This record gives sequence, structure tokens and C-alpha cells, in this order.
Amino acid sequence: MEYSEVYEYLIEIAKNRCKVQSTELNLSDKVDRKKLHEQKIIVTYGDVLVKFGEIPNNRNALNKLFEIIDQINEKTNPILLSALIVEGKQLKPGKGFFQTWLPKTKYEDKLSTWIKELDKIWQQYCK
Repeated sequence: MEYSEVYEYLIEIAKNRCKVQSTELNLSDKVDRKKLHEQKIIVTYGDVLVKFGEIPNNRNALNKLFEIIDQINEKTNPILLSALIVEGKQLKPGKGFFQTWLPKTKYEDKLSTWIKELDKIWQQYCK
């Protein structure tokens, strides 16, 4: 799993939204988030690890992925491509995403802030 591979994969995931008929999704609803995941418009950390031949629960592989996505965010900021990667159970970004990249986000604003990040990604890559 290398930087360029993960970067290209995230661009591919971002562009998947361009192929889907524009529909309004309520991302505060887990059912709608699940639809995005099924359409490969968002992916889980486990999905990314499996894509590159890693074991999903391997802590070393996960730490390497975190390093890579931090590097990607640094290069693509203000667009945070890692917003496309979510935790598997809730299908939302984890605490680390907000602590690292959006530290001033209030708890009650996290979902709306994430949705804005997704919109920025889709606007950029669905031109």
C-alpha cells in the first residue's frame, strides 16, 4: 500500500459519485450512508485495506493507512479526500478525522461539516 495507490483509489471513489444520478441523501440517516457505501461513493478503512491486500484489523496496516491519508490531505487541502473513508459500523468519519483535520468543529456540527467536505470533493472531481 503506497501513497500513489491510495490517492488514485480515493480519486476513483470520488468520481463514483459523478456516475450516480443526483439524488438527495440524508447523511444523518445511516440507511442513506449505507447506500453511499454500497455504491462505493464512500468506503470504510477496512475496504481500503482489503483493496491493497492488507488484513482489515491489522493495527500496523491501519497506522500506515492513517499516515498515507494524512499525507494526501496535506497535499490536497482544502479538499480533504479522507472524508471519503469512514468507520465501518457508523459509516461516518471517526474521531481522528475531526481531531486532525477539523479540530475546531463542535460536536453538534460534525455531521454537517463532514457533508460539506463530501460536497467539496464531489464538486472538484465531478466537473
